[in-house]
Amino acid sequence: MVFFIKMADYHFKWNSQAMTHLPRQSCALGLCLWGACLTGGQALAQTQDTAEQAWGMSVGVQRYSESLMQLQGPEIGVHWRNHAQAQLAGVQLEVDAIWGLQNYSSPVSGTLKSIPNIDTRWRLMAPLSFMPGVSYGLALHTDYNNMRGITSVGHGGYERISTQLWLPLRWTLPTAQAWELDAGVLLWGQHVSRLSQATANSEDVTNTQDIGLYLQAATAINTSRGKVTPFLRWAWIDHSNVVLAKESGVMKYVQEPRNNRVQVGLQWQLR
Repeated sequence: MVFFIKMADYHFKWNSQAMTHLPRQSCALGLCLWGACLTGGQALAQTQDTAEQAWGMSVGVQRYSESLMQLQGPEIGVHWRNHAQAQLAGVQLEVDAIWGLQNYSSPVSGTLKSIPNIDTRWRLMAPLSFMPGVSYGLALHTDYNNMRGITSVGHGGYERISTQLWLPLRWTLPTAQAWELDAGVLLWGQHVSRLSQATANSEDVTNTQDIGLYLQAATAINTSRGKVTPFLRWAWIDHSNVVLAKESGVMKYVQEPRNNRVQVGLQWQLR
């Protein structure tokens, strides 16, 4: 749910500490997962060489769309895989962290530029023994938008936080130029809109999302300076549940609308 609340006498001043307002639950969950990554990485380092731990960087563009608004802008990412197919029953841990700046536009709420956006994805993948080249697992995705500010037509913004659990599936094609085709089904999602940051007469809203899908295609190209992987990713999430919340002093039914996200980029795997 991305709408901006009209602020007649509200003045916004950018604060360099804006990025410190990440939700405590998301931070705690991220720290726990990162701790698990470090612990697991130390254990794996005793049984595998460094070539089996792949680090990468990426550049790309993301476009997020709802019926009445769009967010679009460049992003950069850091990626890590442990390639531990011989250890832990073939389980592979993968982490993606992506940071971007997005421009907001809406025919209703106007425009707002340079909105910070942070995406993280954590995956545990294991091979299917009866289907060579196919793996499945469990994934945690988080997204944070700091949309606090005043739009071109005087509407006030707020932070948005999403946390989602997905069931991912991957097919690696046995070709000379390796292709990875990924898909995922949403198991559970929670979206928090901090409307109270826009006006004192509104309250924060938490919606639940349970229908979604993502698809991604990527192909690896070996070069003398590492592996270069172009990728295309599309994600779609249906309407959330409806909750009763106060908006500008009036009780209303609030729903997070159907949305889709497209990401195009290039990842470089370091050697």
